[in-house]
Amino acid sequence: MPNYICTFHRWMERVQLRAEKTARSYARTLVNLFQEDGKAPEVMATEEYFTLTKASIKNKTGNGQRSASVRAFIEFMENHKGPLEEAPDDKLYQACKVSAEKRKRPDDGKHVEGEKEKKLRRTLELPDDWSVRILSRTSGETVLAVSPEGKSYSTREDIFERLGRPADWTPGVAAKPAANSKPAAATAQSAQKAAPAAKSDSAGKPAPAAKSDSAGKTAPTAKSDSAGKIAPTAKSDAAVKPVAKSDPAPAAVQVTVAGEDFLRQTLPVADALKLVASRKGVAKLEALLVDGRDASAMLTQRLHGLYTLVNQQESEWPLFEKADDEKRTLLSFNKEKGTWRFSASLDAKGDFAKAKDQAATPWEVKKTWRVFNGKSHESDEAFKVTHLDFHRPPSSSVEVCLKGGIAG
Repeated sequence: MPNYICTFHRWMERVQLRAEKTARSYARTLVNLFQEDGKAPEVMATEEYFTLTKASIKNKTGNGQRSASVRAFIEFMENHKGPLEEAPDDKLYQACKVSAEKRKRPDDGKHVEGEKEKKLRRTLELPDDWSVRILSRTSGETVLAVSPEGKSYSTREDIFERLGRPADWTPGVAAKPAANSKPAAATAQSAQKAAPAAKSDSAGKPAPAAKSDSAGKTAPTAKSDSAGKIAPTAKSDAAVKPVAKSDPAPAAVQVTVAGEDFLRQTLPVADALKLVASRKGVAKLEALLVDGRDASAMLTQRLHGLYTLVNQQESEWPLFEKADDEKRTLLSFNKEKGTWRFSASLDAKGDFAKAKDQAATPWEVKKTWRVFNGKSHESDEAFKVTHLDFHRPPSSSVEVCLKGGIAG
């Protein structure tokens, strides 16, 4: 394990270009996790372990430092192909001592649920192909419900959303239809009644249908006022103009880079938020939308998109990451320069775009964003950052690119 920690530490500095202080902090955090859990490196580099760590109390009180360290270790294990480096006699690396009890590895077979886990399964009425695990850590117990695809869910809300249940679902109680809902047959009948048949006049003759002119516009229906005179109805442009056809959404594109699969697709913002939330194993996300720049301008595709909160930085300013696993883009605050910046990493020397403004959040920035044009940064008045309401997102679409190929 010391060799893993040492190689991980140096990999973050050389490949990810992280600051020495940050890399050392992540390495030390991983040591602490190893001491607490005694898990093998291959286990610590799994999404299940990441979900477990993220849900822990120590991670939440530590501003996400633990889950951020595990995420970096997952990337290291996925991308580092060379041999491990020999760890020097450094306290950082040699502190990897764990008790014999924690070194015991679980059986390689299928997890056998205990009585407590079986009771929880019955309470939640989980399908037979799901599994339940209650894991004990120094910070307390964490419950994980694992789907057939291997995804772990640690909250009741996440489990219900994955199973398509309403948030107020109660075990053993069938879902009630909405108060105003009607059976399908009744709806069909009411729809037929709603379509007015041709009316007949007092002489029993059918009234003539409204005539349309050569442009396809329908003549307005005449209304009668209280004096018996015919009052013309105001024309509505929306009613007479043909509905504009929207261009079909771009097809999803499968991309393979360095042996890894990515799926790039354009989705309604609402669907993109749910998809990213599902991948992160959370019920909802703190998110923002970046757009407004000319599509033909430099760095537009790199900057535009959906950004979600990663974790709180050491300072009071939040950190956001674009929903693009192929091309990483971060939106962070540089305290030394008092600048909000878009960059490839926190330690990157160059900025894709920036705004010298000490607003508490990027959507509160008042100054104009300046975008790199290849030589210098120029102002872009149209470029904007908008905070999203997870439950009431805009009707627009956004491109996302997630690791793992076809999205579930």
